[in-house]
Amino acid sequence: LLVWAVSSMGKNDDTGPSVDALPPTPEPLQVVGSNTIVIRWDPPTGTSLELARYELQRSVNGGSWAAFGSGGESKNIPANQVRYSDYDVSSDNSYRYRIRSIYTNSTYSVWVEFAGVTIE
Repeated sequence: LLVWAVSSMGKNDDTGPSVDALPPTPEPLQVVGSNTIVIRWDPPTGTSLELARYELQRSVNGGSWAAFGSGGESKNIPANQVRYSDYDVSSDNSYRYRIRSIYTNSTYSVWVEFAGVTIE
C-alpha cells in the first residue's frame, strides 16, 4: 500500500484541481440553425503553466456530464483551439457545457460552465 501511495502522488485524479491551473473563460453559446451549437472560450491568462489541452463536457436536459463528439473527442481539444462545434443537437432539448484546462505538468483547472441553451 505504501508503494502505491508514493507512486500515485501528484496525479491529477488524486489531488483535485491545482490553484495554479487557471480555467478558460466561456463565451456565449451560438446556435446555428437547428442542428449545431458553437462553443467558444478565451484561453486562460495569468498562469505560468503551459497549456496542453482542453476537456469539454455536455449535459443534455439536465442529465449527467459526458464527453461528446466522434469517439468522445471533446475530451482532447488542442491547446491552440478556442472553439468547438456540437453537431449532435436536436429540437426540444436543452444543452449545458463545461470546460477545463489541462496543463503539461498533469494539473488541471476547475470546471467552468457556459450558460445553457435550448434548441426549439
